[in-house]
Amino acid sequence: MKGNPMGMLAICRKAGKLKAGFDPAADSLGRDAALIVFSSDASPKTIERMEFKAKRAGVKCVTLPFTSDEIDFAVGKRAVVLAITDKNLAGQISLMTDEHNKEVD
Repeated sequence: MKGNPMGMLAICRKAGKLKAGFDPAADSLGRDAALIVFSSDASPKTIERMEFKAKRAGVKCVTLPFTSDEIDFAVGKRAVVLAITDKNLAGQISLMTDEHNKEVD
């Protein structure tokens, strides 16, 4: 994976552009969410529910290859669902995860 998505998440948190948790992320859909991020240990039901909401709002979803504990270490908040509310930062994280998925295939 080129780049550091965990570092980007930390930047989002410091800039106030990160909503951590299912409810805050869901509330930001349709308002300011630019990207929904799942941890690798998010439950299938949680992913399904959030993807349904995100699709209706036209927001892309990605899954990072990091657990919620690893995300907690990077951003100081343990969550399996995160919403990025800055389009530029969301684009960078999305690009990093797309490159990772190409490397895995």
